Amino acid sequence: IKFVGMYLIHIRNFRVFSGLFIILIFRSLILKPNNYFTVGTKHNTIPCKNPIRCGSYPSGIRVGIGLLARHYVSRMISASNGQRTMSISSKPVPVQVYLNPDKEKEFIVNENKGRTGIYRWVHIESGKSYIGSAKNLNIRFKQYFNYNHITYPKRNMRIYKALLKYGYAEFRLEILEYCSPELLIEREQFYFDTLIPEYNILKIAGSPIGYRHSEASKKLISLALKNIKVSESSR
Repeated sequence: IKFVGMYLIHIRNFRVFSGLFIILIFRSLILKPNNYFTVGTKHNTIPCKNPIRCGSYPSGIRVGIGLLARHYVSRMISASNGQRTMSISSKPVPVQVYLNPDKEKEFIVNENKGRTGIYRWVHIESGKSYIGSAKNLNIRFKQYFNYNHITYPKRNMRIYKALLKYGYAEFRLEILEYCSPELLIEREQFYFDTLIPEYNILKIAGSPIGYRHSEASKKLISLALKNIKVSESSR
């Protein structure tokens, strides 16, 4: 097994996975059909064409300051026929991380105004996490930072209890991805399957924007809810 580093370069504020990527790094590319991953076997130096200012990236790669890197690491595996194929077992890197949400509440809300995406709360000490999505992230974060909202008895969520127990300072808040509303459920499910968040009771992406679950998804949700009721009754 060999490991390969991958860099996806996209325009800042470009909604990831909602359009075509701008790939600038590699001399030799292998593109997955879904464009989720790009594999490069050789690095190439890209001249900076930004007339105002340039930024720098590892391995001598130079790109315009208006560009932002998204980095993944995955495995390059040899198939039985000797050809190399790309596995999908990658660990995504957040596009934004707020290390101290307790002191950045106003900034977090303002920075995510009008944006759609998937976020993750991570308890720093234990590593346990919660993944959620929102069509309007700023509204969702306002709810998280509203004491009356998270203490409302009918909102019996594990992440709310954890935030109240440990405090916001014991968590970091990650924006896993900004995307279009149409891709929100699909991308949230991808992160459920990839990161397996412990604070989520149901590991099936749901949607506040009218998404309809398949019959298979409905059965899984039903079974999960039945299991929760049985567990609670046995306490």
